Amino acid sequence: MVNHLVTYPVILEPEASGYSVFVPDICGQNVSAASETDAITHARQLMAQQLLTRDTLPEATALKELQVLPDQRVLMVTVDLDKYRVMYG
Repeated sequence: MVNHLVTYPVILEPEASGYSVFVPDICGQNVSAASETDAITHARQLMAQQLLTRDTLPEATALKELQVLPDQRVLMVTVDLDKYRVMYG
């Protein structure tokens, strides 16, 4: 089986109690977690859940087009949709 890998930018922002991640191309909600690693993991899960419900996948926004605040970072996150398709049925 060939993996269906997709990569999108996510915006990571530190918070008082951890980190928040926003995925501008896929959903209009933030995911929060105590650590950066957990925030990215939660973002990856949210991305998979959102993308698996779509017939077509959105194009990833170019990094230079994203507007971020000074305390935010942009990361590219890859999701293996086949892996999540098996997990979520």
